[in-house]
Amino acid sequence: MLAKEWKYYLGRYKNSYSGIILSTIVSVGLTGFVLPTIYIVKYVFDELLPSENYDILIWLGLALVVINLIGYGFTVYANHLALKTTKQVITEIRTDLLDSCFRMARKHFTSLDLGKMHTSIVHDTQRLDVMSNALISQVVPHTVIVLVLAAVLLYLNWMLFLTMSIIVPFLLVLKRIVKGKQVARVNTYHDSFERFAKGTMHVLQRMDLIKTQSAETVEYKMQVSHVEAVKKDGYGTAFLNNAYRLMQSTITAQIGVLMLVLGGMAVGKGAMTIGALLAFYIAAARMSTSLNALFNAYPAFIEGGESLLTLYPILDFENSRERNDTEKVEFAGDLAFQSVAFSYEEKQVLSQVDFLIKQHSVTALIGANGVGKSTMVNLILGFYQPNSGRILLDNADYANLDYRHLREQFGVVLQDQFFFSGTIRENLTYGLLETSEDDINDACDFSNASE
Repeated sequence: MLAKEWKYYLGRYKNSYSGIILSTIVSVGLTGFVLPTIYIVKYVFDELLPSENYDILIWLGLALVVINLIGYGFTVYANHLALKTTKQVITEIRTDLLDSCFRMARKHFTSLDLGKMHTSIVHDTQRLDVMSNALISQVVPHTVIVLVLAAVLLYLNWMLFLTMSIIVPFLLVLKRIVKGKQVARVNTYHDSFERFAKGTMHVLQRMDLIKTQSAETVEYKMQVSHVEAVKKDGYGTAFLNNAYRLMQSTITAQIGVLMLVLGGMAVGKGAMTIGALLAFYIAAARMSTSLNALFNAYPAFIEGGESLLTLYPILDFENSRERNDTEKVEFAGDLAFQSVAFSYEEKQVLSQVDFLIKQHSVTALIGANGVGKSTMVNLILGFYQPNSGRILLDNADYANLDYRHLREQFGVVLQDQFFFSGTIRENLTYGLLETSEDDINDACDFSNASE
């Protein structure tokens, strides 16, 4: 049964089937250029050379050059189609991740490790992109190419082909051995890279604190340890990948050795012509190239698969989504708390809070740190919902409101402000798509910020 992560991922290709099919057809069409090459080689060695007909040989050589050039054009076009498809799919996944971030309830969002989440969204989607490329541009077309060329080889010499096939079990065993080791290595490397990324973000965000506390030496040693861990675990992963590729290339190279030995014996006994052997060799070499492409894509699949497992929980959080129901209330100004209680986990912050704020009034919440002032503001903004009691907005129950529409009607200055790189105007009008100069000036005058 297909795992839910893979159902989601493969479901993203539902609008790209035509591109995948066309890319595969073009890639498979490349085998059509192998067939005339096979025939020409067989004809040259079995017919032209024995009869010393060299004039036609020159034209056939030119024909092979043209065939190779056309084949190159087909390859470039197939890669274009594959990249176009995979980039669209990864774009949709990244868009889904951003949408998930915006729709998360604040209670759930604040419980997350944001450094880890940042690393996942940025780096794991990149690994998924590499895997997607391998899937569409290598696995799908080369699987079909291997099947087509296998049929051609069976036709040319079925006994030699079946003898060659004994190498396949060795490749499958190698793949099975590598998988367990590679998954563990990949996860270790991802964890190390995550710590490195989070550490770097920590240093950049808290540089003033580090300097004022004279903590440069401590932070430097800590971040260097993260860098060293990335080097060590990255080496282990890359070494295993390279060793795997070299091993499978070495195993598939034995196909050529077998062909020379067994084919040479068949030619010596008169069971096969030299032309037929060379034609078989060319087809087998092309199939060997496709087999190498398939097995070379395997490490990318391991990394991409593990990244998909990491990303999916960000996408799948139905129970922690912020509710945006259908009731949209135009706020007139009356706000009431009725027996409101709220707690963070087991810590009770508010208990049986009752008050009414009337429109056109000025109200101040005064109290010591930790008594619940910010919590009450967060409840008014819909970031959290009361454990018990009700909040009413002009007699409409908060539990039924569209919180996004609600916040569009509030002006809020939070306790911790963030100013981003850009102009003062861009900071003042953030989130407002259309704002006139008069509106900006009125707001600055009203808040005594004009000067």
